[in-house]
Amino acid sequence: MVSHASITLRGFSQDMNYYMQHFEEMMSVFTYENYQQLWAQTESITQLVNILSEHTDEEVRMMEMKEYGDSKFEKKNPFNKIQEKGTPIHSWLTDEDKDKIRDLALKAKGERAEKEARRSLSEQYALAKSCVEAKEYQEAKKLYNDIMDELLKKGINIQEERKIVADIDEQIAKQEEEKKQQAEKAAQEAKERVLAAGLDTTLDKLAGDGVNYSIKDFKVCFQKVEKWLKDFKTSQLNESDSNDLFNTSMRLLQEPSKKEVKELAKPFDKSGIWRKLTGFLGEDKAKELYDSYQK
Repeated sequence: MVSHASITLRGFSQDMNYYMQHFEEMMSVFTYENYQQLWAQTESITQLVNILSEHTDEEVRMMEMKEYGDSKFEKKNPFNKIQEKGTPIHSWLTDEDKDKIRDLALKAKGERAEKEARRSLSEQYALAKSCVEAKEYQEAKKLYNDIMDELLKKGINIQEERKIVADIDEQIAKQEEEKKQQAEKAAQEAKERVLAAGLDTTLDKLAGDGVNYSIKDFKVCFQKVEKWLKDFKTSQLNESDSNDLFNTSMRLLQEPSKKEVKELAKPFDKSGIWRKLTGFLGEDKAKELYDSYQK
């Protein structure tokens, strides 16, 4: 037999007791997690010590042939296993160490379960990560939400995944802001193109049949002009746009809407239509249109 007292350690910062205590603690965490026993109390270790301990000739004698046959049918047989008769195995753990083994075992079990749970979702993690790298943030968020649902079912902490989703939400917000800015820029560019083309592109726009004009009365015409002024943040038409409105007015007066004939027939200063035209074109041009219509 070899006594631990005859063993010496060289090149280590701690003595043998320190390493034996930590070894037993680590092994006890494992055995308590799996068998709810401290390492020094497990059957496999006590039997190992039994085998290594000193025995009398009677305790280790070879069984006779008759005993060999009987041992096959008897559950309790002295030859099945060596029974411990000595003192319990020496433990290097203090009472305080033993008290914390349970907590350490539960922690180790939880960490192992967490690792296994995430390993089982490795494909989903890889797909979600690839979506983030491809800036497909909405799909990535959906995948991570599915992952979190699965982890919660197994009682796994999802703090890490929540942080990832929070980062993804920030990226989604940035994308939406960029899209908004792009849309605003496109809308502004479209307005500038319309402005450059002139008011006539709006007032003389053809209807869906490609033959008739879409604006057939002054009510709609004035609505389009007011929107034009609002869109381009101005209160007056420039000379070119004023001429466009004058020409469109001439067209509308040639075939006036039945709903507006009565209003057009009123005196110049009594008609809402003529007052509107005066506001847009000035009194001289509006009077010119009025005189033309009266003829």
